Amino acid sequence: MLSTEHLKVPISWASQQQLLAYYEYEQVAEENIWILPPDSTPFRMVASPFHERSPMFSPDGRWLAYVPNESGQNEVYLQPYPGSGSRLLISTDGGVEPTWSHDGRELYYRHEDQMMAVRLDERDGGPGAPRALFAGPYVVGTAGHGNPNYDVGPNGRFLMLQNAATPVAPRLHVVLNWFEELRAKVREP
Repeated sequence: MLSTEHLKVPISWASQQQLLAYYEYEQVAEENIWILPPDSTPFRMVASPFHERSPMFSPDGRWLAYVPNESGQNEVYLQPYPGSGSRLLISTDGGVEPTWSHDGRELYYRHEDQMMAVRLDERDGGPGAPRALFAGPYVVGTAGHGNPNYDVGPNGRFLMLQNAATPVAPRLHVVLNWFEELRAKVREP
């Protein structure tokens, strides 16, 4: 159990290595990313005088995606774990809420109202160019801190919350033969 005077926000679990990645509010304008190994002392993985949030381990635990704001806007970066090697810029014009595909070959993130994807080279993990998958009025992550507010299934389908403030076009549902369907259900044991 962790206990200090600073707020900690757990985000990602690397099951193979049994590692927890979280960020901690250490000062008013500073959040740093920490790793909690099993039966060990937590350590800072990423630290600077800026905000670093949304740490997300790749499915194999070899990469950590995260979002710093050191450029003046949130960007998505990728860093090898454990920390040997330089970090790679993933987003090109801002990004938040990184999440991995189940096979670890793509990293998803949000840029404004767009869902973006970056394919990673299987040999060296290097990123391809970001591409927009779709756009829509979906709810932004936790309290604006960039924690993912969506998930991606093994089949590549996205589960997202639609913004309730967005008007929905009226729909008309027509059900044919509903009385026969009702009779069949009543007869079932």
